[in-house]
Amino acid sequence: MIDEPFDLEPVNLPEPPDVPGIVHVLDSADEAIDLLLADVLETADRVVGERGRFDLVVSGDRQLDSTWLRMMLDPDLRTFPWHATHLWFPDVGGAAEDAVESVHARLQESLILPSGLEADHVHPIPQAPAESIASIRDGLGERPFDAAVLAIAADGGVIDCLPPVVIERVSLLGILVIGQGGADGIKVLEQDPDQASDRVGRCQDRLRWYVG
Repeated sequence: MIDEPFDLEPVNLPEPPDVPGIVHVLDSADEAIDLLLADVLETADRVVGERGRFDLVVSGDRQLDSTWLRMMLDPDLRTFPWHATHLWFPDVGGAAEDAVESVHARLQESLILPSGLEADHVHPIPQAPAESIASIRDGLGERPFDAAVLAIAADGGVIDCLPPVVIERVSLLGILVIGQGGADGIKVLEQDPDQASDRVGRCQDRLRWYVG
């Protein structure tokens, strides 16, 4: 069984900080998720039409559980090109008996099995830098990652969950800011603009925020 969906109860989110990229401020978490997924679908359709393959990177944030549930249930997303999609994610957790559930195991239940992704379209990214570079080179070659979907952490962490080699190669980086964790994370970045610049400044025009 998958975990319960992330709580989408309304939260008084502050205005987003002055961060690089495009900031979408929506009226609710549902609307933020809808717009994020609409942009991902548009990107997927375009690149599959251009070269027959879509490479999507996702993080293991529990805040994204409701996003994956929406992808499986929303009629507007039934045309998503899963047959041409390759899924990439950080291979963390589950290494020891008392470790947190692995990202792979959680995504297997919430995204991989429901979408019907083929086993050779699923790519855990090792955390060791040399291994992650080799894994990406073997599975992706010199192509970019077409899109990445992340969520801001309560401590303001945004892209820290992915190896730098991934962030450098992402064409569209979508960050979801919802719930209490999103509100807390935005507050941290507001209080320390330098931290916001350090963490996401190098993404620049590739970055989009979805706040709701």
